[in-house]
Amino acid sequence: VLPPARPALARAMAPPAAVAAAQWLKETMHYGLVCSVVESHKSIGRTGEFEDACTKTFLKLNRAQLIIRLPCEMTIQLKELKAVEGHSKRPSSPVFRTAKSTLFSRLVTLRWDQTGRATTAARYVHLVFPTRSDATAFKRVMGDVQRFGIASVLAGRSAQESVAEPTEWQIERAREHFATTIRGRPLRARLLRIIFPCVEDGQAEALSLANDEHSSRPEAVHEAIAVGPSLDESEEMHIRWADVLAGRSPHELSADELRPLIDAGMPLRYRHALWSKWVGERYLKSVEELHTQSLPDVSRQIELDIPRTHPTWMQDEQKAVLRRVLNAYSVCNPDVGYCQGMNFLAMVFLLLGFSESMILAGLVYIIEDVLPGCHARGLEGYLRDAAVLDALVHHRLPAVHLQLEALDVQMLVLGVDHFVSLMAGKWPLASVVRLWDFVLSEGSRGVFASFLALIELYFPMPGSMSGITFQGVDDAADAVDAFRVACMTGATLEMDKIVAASRRWLTVLPQSLIDKLREDILAEDESLSPSAERSGTAL
Repeated sequence: VLPPARPALARAMAPPAAVAAAQWLKETMHYGLVCSVVESHKSIGRTGEFEDACTKTFLKLNRAQLIIRLPCEMTIQLKELKAVEGHSKRPSSPVFRTAKSTLFSRLVTLRWDQTGRATTAARYVHLVFPTRSDATAFKRVMGDVQRFGIASVLAGRSAQESVAEPTEWQIERAREHFATTIRGRPLRARLLRIIFPCVEDGQAEALSLANDEHSSRPEAVHEAIAVGPSLDESEEMHIRWADVLAGRSPHELSADELRPLIDAGMPLRYRHALWSKWVGERYLKSVEELHTQSLPDVSRQIELDIPRTHPTWMQDEQKAVLRRVLNAYSVCNPDVGYCQGMNFLAMVFLLLGFSESMILAGLVYIIEDVLPGCHARGLEGYLRDAAVLDALVHHRLPAVHLQLEALDVQMLVLGVDHFVSLMAGKWPLASVVRLWDFVLSEGSRGVFASFLALIELYFPMPGSMSGITFQGVDDAADAVDAFRVACMTGATLEMDKIVAASRRWLTVLPQSLIDKLREDILAEDESLSPSAERSGTAL
């Protein structure tokens, strides 16, 4: 008997939804998904937790089967799939007794008939996804696969092979992470401790955990930092600049002439001219008039951080300048005041010999234009940009995103050094100024492009994705530490490679896209409300 004809998907779905479903399906077929399987028949006893019955797993999808790797490999024939169910209340299985109510929006149940030689057995499995958006996308698309067939869903994909922006699902997923972090006190408090560690007397150990990575720095980085704040200026670099300038001022160079010079390294004399131009005179203020007006609590925090700002690099006179500039900025922007990381930002300008007023102007430009909101007391700007990064990595580097999910590595922990201090104090000065040449010339999108370059170059871990295990990396902390060490080593030994990769990323990151994604992350989304979860939202 022939199966009944299935309705054409193009008639059953609106075109944008069909395109989004096809894109999600293709990505899942290529890279797979990370979720957890609920072992519903497992006894957790009276004192057990719901998490004791969950096993992280990896889903692999092809045109005929859905394969669940763990706890034991399970293969579901798509032609036998009967239902893809979401949940708005607690399932009847006893294992869900201790599950939190917020979990059910991330829970999906698959039901299928497993056909043997003589019998047909009804089977089911409960899957818990990392976010509601993941569960919604899985439920919607797999429901369409069950109704229309996988070929019909894939046929809804547009002819364009690559999409310039993250999809609505990817943005919604990142927005959900952002909303959860804003509301989640424990996670937010932990991040606050990274940025604002305890500064009471006798608690230097807590501060050293946040600011000192000497224990994990490779020897090459140790050696580069130990020699002091040196810059790498070769004779070839000076000749290259002189040939292009041909007697002109650096300000007279066109953007096309300037970019390759910046990417290959800039002599300090031209850095003074160009950084001042990029920062802009509109930010120039009198440090002398402002620094005495700072609040006592702010001044006290600054006093505690001055000795920890590369003390072997700084002379007493330079420390006094740093103190005045940081206090002056706290008066310029009382809503921000002072945040750890700003001391290292000011230090870079100081070590390069900029005037006090230009150091203050540089701080204002970076904190308010390049990294808007990232130094605010509530960290809203940084949490927003971490969510933007999450959407961009998901869209542009799906294999890396899958690794992040498998290891439970959160983007807001991975990117904190880059988005708070622009690697000042973490990398050798010669590498930091190369990064800053790129970022100050390109603005906010330069920060995103350079971090995506680091993720692309140094996050991929060896190991088997199907088993969700990675050699030498046991958990999120190991993965974050391995990434930071790899970045430090790369910045010390192959900065040209990092700058070149950053420049490539810049071609797909117009400032308009960064601005749009920031707005999208901050937008109120009804799909994150409980009522929307029950009624369903567009993929």
